[in-house]
Amino acid sequence: MTARPLARILTLRLALMAGIVVLLNLIAVGFYYGSDRRAIEDKAIDHQIKQIEDALMDTQLPAQGPARRLYADHPDAYAFALVNRGGIVLEAVNPGLIPTAATDIFADNWVTRLNRPDAALIVAEHELADRTDGLRVVFVMTHDPDGLLQQALLTELYLHVGLPILPVVLLLICANAWLIRRSLTPLGAAAAWARDLKPGTSVPQFSTNTLPAEGADLVQATQRALNRLAAALYAEARHPAEAAHALRAPTGWRWITPPCWTCAM
Repeated sequence: MTARPLARILTLRLALMAGIVVLLNLIAVGFYYGSDRRAIEDKAIDHQIKQIEDALMDTQLPAQGPARRLYADHPDAYAFALVNRGGIVLEAVNPGLIPTAATDIFADNWVTRLNRPDAALIVAEHELADRTDGLRVVFVMTHDPDGLLQQALLTELYLHVGLPILPVVLLLICANAWLIRRSLTPLGAAAAWARDLKPGTSVPQFSTNTLPAEGADLVQATQRALNRLAAALYAEARHPAEAAHALRAPTGWRWITPPCWTCAM
C-alpha cells in the first residue's frame, strides 16, 4: 500500500476540521433562528410581498407572471390583495381566504395571527414604498405547503453563514495548504536524500539548516548510524584481506645439520 504524502494528510485533516466548524455553526444559527418562528414567518412574508412589489406593473400583476404561481398552485393556502389608499380592492387572488377586516385596516405595516379551529391564519399588510398612490399589499397564509418558512430559514443560514463564513474558511484552507506544502518541502528533500542512499557507498552530506528541529535530529542520527555502519563494513572487509595476506607470506625454514655419529667414535 502506497503511503500518502504528509502534506495531503494535513490538508485533508484541516479541511475536515473546517467542515466540522462550519457544520456546527450552521446548526447553531439554524437552532437560533428556527426557535423564533415568528421571526421566520416575518421573513417569509416580507419575501412574498417583495416579489409582488417587484412584479407589479402600475397597479396590476401580469396575468402569467411567476409571482402568481404560488397562489395558483395552492389556492387553499395563500392569498393576496392589492388595496389603494381609498380602501378599494384593485385585485384579489384567492379572496375567500382574506378576512374582510384585513382590507379595511389603514396602517403602514402590520402582521397578525388569528387562531382558527383548523389552523392559525397569518395576515399581513405592507404599504409599498416609493409610491405616491398609497398602494398596499395584503398577504394571507393559512398553512405552508410550499415551504416558505423553510426557504426563509435557509436564506438566513445563507446570509449569516454562507456569505460571511464560507469564503473565509475556503481562503484559510487554501492559504494553510500552501503553507503546509511549503513548510514540508525541506522534509521532502530529506526523504529524497534518504531514498538515494545505497549500501557500501559513502554517505553524502545533507544540510539541515532548513529543516525543523525534529527533521534535523532524524537526518543527523541517520548520518551517524550510516557512518558507523560504513566503518563496520570497512573493518569487516579488512579482516579477510589481512588473513589472506598472512597465508600468502613465505614461512622461514631452519636447516638442522644431523649429528655425526662416526665422529663421536
